[in-house]
Amino acid sequence: FLGNPMRNVKIPGAFILKASQKTQPKLAARYLARNLFTDEILVSSSVLGNKQYGLKSLDPNKLAAVREFLSKQFPHHDLTEGGKDWKICISAINNMISTTRRRVETGSNQGREYLSDEIASTSTGSPSTSDSVANGQLWWLYQNPTPLSPTPNQKPYEKLECLGRSDRKVELPASVIHLAKQRTRPELAARFLIRHLFPDSILLRSNVYGAIRKGKAPLDCNKINAVREFLADYFACFDLAEDGKDWKVCVDAINGVIRCLRYELKKTPQGRSFLKHYSSPVTGQVEMELHEAND
Repeated sequence: FLGNPMRNVKIPGAFILKASQKTQPKLAARYLARNLFTDEILVSSSVLGNKQYGLKSLDPNKLAAVREFLSKQFPHHDLTEGGKDWKICISAINNMISTTRRRVETGSNQGREYLSDEIASTSTGSPSTSDSVANGQLWWLYQNPTPLSPTPNQKPYEKLECLGRSDRKVELPASVIHLAKQRTRPELAARFLIRHLFPDSILLRSNVYGAIRKGKAPLDCNKINAVREFLADYFACFDLAEDGKDWKVCVDAINGVIRCLRYELKKTPQGRSFLKHYSSPVTGQVEMELHEAND
């Protein structure tokens, strides 16, 4: 749910994750509005409506859900109904609508941001037809298990320890965590941990935050956050906040491990067969321009 669950405004979890990574409320507001409303609704609307130009107002319930989400994500901004920062968000949404209107009038497919996860195809009210195509691909990926079985890293009798905050309930063998602590840099520890947290069957279908145009789902954000918290504890002199420069290096390192895994897989007949099977469904459709705007 976005905002208060009583509003019943549903949106795929990966959209919320991407919105929470925005650095300013207006960027998150624009991103969420772009994915909450279809082009058909946006081109005939504005936030508050305008009878003179025949524009309808956007669903106030959904906009209120956006504002509530922003209030929690950006507590130091004035995001009350009449707040100055919320007014800036409204202007940003209206600017996005104007851009969408011009894009539709010129027949361009570029300009929308898309991101999804494995449950996107089952969520109600998908943002657009193009979204349905992309969501369908990730649905296929998760409904067709890989023929490669993961190799267990844990001995059945070995003690487990929590990774990151204990309430995340992400556990690994004590020996794995001990070895991760011996790494000299956070990105090396991140690469090591990721191979023990996810089986190859998941890694091959994913990257850290997902890439819908390439048919890749996001890795479990709870586990990824547990990795980041662990690294922040043991590499205190590094910038490992969610938007920290050293955490971004770790994300690149994890994605690098996944790319290497795919490369190695191509060297085996079984791996080539899997990759061919993995990339075959609706790939042609998804090659349509699902452009992620650089906000």
